[in-house]
Amino acid sequence: MCCCCQSNGESALAVPPAFLNLAYPIPRDTVSIDDYERRRHRDLPRLSAEDLALEGYRVMLRLCFEREAMALHWLRERRLAVRGEMTHRLRLARPSRPDVDRDLAASVPGNRVTLVHMMEAAIGQSG
Repeated sequence: MCCCCQSNGESALAVPPAFLNLAYPIPRDTVSIDDYERRRHRDLPRLSAEDLALEGYRVMLRLCFEREAMALHWLRERRLAVRGEMTHRLRLARPSRPDVDRDLAASVPGNRVTLVHMMEAAIGQSG
């Protein structure tokens, strides 16, 4: 649940679908090859670290206001795909060191590396 959701998980604010589609469009298979690739999350490896972090933020923002079930399903998939790509890049960027991984896990609430931590790390690597 995010800061703009009510306790039942629905958005507390009604946002017109046209605005949501302008802010972060849900890709459709039949529009273009780029949409086809994006729909299947195949575009993520081609994004820069900064663009990947921004993609994660945009997905989270749209999740806060989306009400349509199929779009919610894709957005949740997208959020997991972005996390997976960030995790993959972080593992490639540094050699595996169990002591560092253990320290990082201990420093993050709930012993999990959150999306925000991964995005911050990705932005730091790109800058």
